[in-house]
Amino acid sequence: MLFSGSNAAGAGVPRPHSTHLAALVAEHDDLDIAIAVLWAAGGRDDLMIARLKKRKLQIKDEIALAAPAAEFCRTA
Repeated sequence: MLFSGSNAAGAGVPRPHSTHLAALVAEHDDLDIAIAVLWAAGGRDDLMIARLKKRKLQIKDEIALAAPAAEFCRTA
């Protein structure tokens, strides 16, 4: 269920989409750190950095799609 209605019994319970959004943001941040560490390391692995950057962009797109749904549920 993507959107759950507001009710007193479910108040304060994390909704699946907001948990998913938080996981995406955490993974995006982790990739940012991993890219920085690889970049700072002496022996750069350009292919790995390119793959991590591509994944980071994919996650950014997923966040953009998930964020409006999360915002909708907060106001519902």
